[in-house]
Amino acid sequence: MAAAPNMEMKVNHLWRLALILPIIGFSLSFILHHATGHARVWLPFISETDHAGPEAWPFKIGLVSAGIVNILLSWRMWQMMKLQSQEIHWSTNASLYAGITCGVGAIGVASLRWTLYQEGHIAAALLVFIGGLTWGIFMDISSKKLGMDERGVKIRKIAIPLTAISLVSMTTAFRLGMYKSPDIHKTLDLDLARTEMLFSAAFEWILFAAFMMVLYSFKWDVTPLPLVPSETES
Repeated sequence: MAAAPNMEMKVNHLWRLALILPIIGFSLSFILHHATGHARVWLPFISETDHAGPEAWPFKIGLVSAGIVNILLSWRMWQMMKLQSQEIHWSTNASLYAGITCGVGAIGVASLRWTLYQEGHIAAALLVFIGGLTWGIFMDISSKKLGMDERGVKIRKIAIPLTAISLVSMTTAFRLGMYKSPDIHKTLDLDLARTEMLFSAAFEWILFAAFMMVLYSFKWDVTPLPLVPSETES
C-alpha cells in the first residue's frame, strides 16, 4: 500500500523544518555570542552559546522547535513506513522511539542551561546524541527492509560512522579535560583545560554536522519510490 500523497507532503515539510530550525538557531546564537563579547574562545561548545543574553533566544527557540519537529517527524515517518508494508519490522518501531528520544532530549537541553543544571543538561544532551545516532541506524535498517531509495542509505554510510566517531571523540576529550582539571566541575571554568575543551567543542560541532547529514539522508525516506505493479497485477 502506498503512502497517501497528502501524508508525504506533510512529512516532507517536517523534514525540511528538522534541518532548517537547528541550523538557523545555532548559527544565530553563535554569531550573537561572539558579537556580545560573551564568547570564551573562538570555538565554544554549542551549549555555551546559551548564555544569559540575546544569544539565548535563538538557541532555545530553535532547539525547542527542532525537538518538537523531530518528535512529529519520527511519528509521521513511522506512519508512512507502516503503509509501505503489511508487516512492521522491529527497526521501524525502534526508529520511532529513537526519534522521540532525540526530540525530548533537545527540549531538555534548551530548558536546562548547562551553567545552572550541569548534570541534567549533560543527561539531556546524551539523549539527543544517542537518540539521533540510533534514529539514523534504525531508519537505515528499515529503509533497506522496505527497499526504499538507496541514495539515503549511501549518505548514512558516511554520516552514521562520523556521528559515532565524533560522539566518542567529544566525550573522550571532555573527560581528559575533567581529569586534568577536576575543579572545572565546581568552577565551570573550561579554560582550566583549554586545549582539551577546544578539541571536545570541535568534535561537538562535527557531531552536529554529522547528525544534520543523517537528517538530510531522510529526504529519500520521506519520498518513497513508486510501487512497481507485479506481473500478476498487470
